[in-house]
Amino acid sequence: MKKLIEIILNKHNEGRQWFAVRACKGDEDYKAGDCCRDSYEWDLEYDRSCYYTTKETAGGTCGVRVDTDCLYWLGYSDGEIENALASSMADALGRAHEYGNRFVLITGSGNVAADYCIDSDREARITDAYVLAVIDDANEILSRFYAETEGRP
Repeated sequence: MKKLIEIILNKHNEGRQWFAVRACKGDEDYKAGDCCRDSYEWDLEYDRSCYYTTKETAGGTCGVRVDTDCLYWLGYSDGEIENALASSMADALGRAHEYGNRFVLITGSGNVAADYCIDSDREARITDAYVLAVIDDANEILSRFYAETEGRP
């Protein structure tokens, strides 16, 4: 978890504001630095991905947003910021399990998740997305995090 938090903090210091955990689809095999393809919208009429119907894309790469609001709170110590980011990362990883079991941390130039039609307010649609890190050990990260925090997110 510390490595992922460090990556987010470094990229934030470089001007990045949007981060998400993406559950990779079967045909996605990303490495750090790879550009991500746009995700597909959800076809409400057929209750399936537009990949199989209209091919309409979502205007960005979808993932579960890592809440970085703590980076803007005044008066927080470095330790408090890292704890808040760790909690947000654990939440995003936990929610991303709903979509798959191979994960990457992504960032990009913006977040265009405005409609929240399908997913909760934690959905991110990252424009110009690229991979910051491949998360190979998500279950171990979550287990360790919850053990250290006694199950509190």
